[in-house]
Amino acid sequence: MGSMLTDPLPDLWTGVDAPVLAAVAGWELRASPDGSFLGMDELLLRLERLPDDASTVAASVARLARGGYLEAGAITVGSPYPHWVTRLTPNGLRAVGVWPHPDAAVEGLGTALEELADRLEAHSPDRAKGLRSALPGIRSALKEVGVDLASRVLARAAGLG
Repeated sequence: MGSMLTDPLPDLWTGVDAPVLAAVAGWELRASPDGSFLGMDELLLRLERLPDDASTVAASVARLARGGYLEAGAITVGSPYPHWVTRLTPNGLRAVGVWPHPDAAVEGLGTALEELADRLEAHSPDRAKGLRSALPGIRSALKEVGVDLASRVLARAAGLG
């Protein structure tokens, strides 16, 4: 018998949490007006899970809420599991792919600048060479600005800025 530290733990993300997050995203993007909520019964139906799976799904919702992927609520204070989901957070929207990750925007701009350098090559090789030599610094600066901007937006959203 292995110790608790050496026995592999189950992959909850692939088998449980990611499908729950995807089901919540499907509900939010297609059916949820502002102020509505997704109850556990409807979430089970969307997942095509049996009522016996309610505690597994509710535990997943709790993990996803703690991880900052969605917002959830409970009927009673101190309830071990949430009873409904109100919406995905920006992290949840990025995790399911409906919002871009900040690195994708930086990479997209870097790619556009590389393509510009390629187009400049034919009629202005010196400018193309200058742009290519500046690209690593530009990418680094864009990442720093992106991180700073994201931090400021999140701080304001949390009421800290």
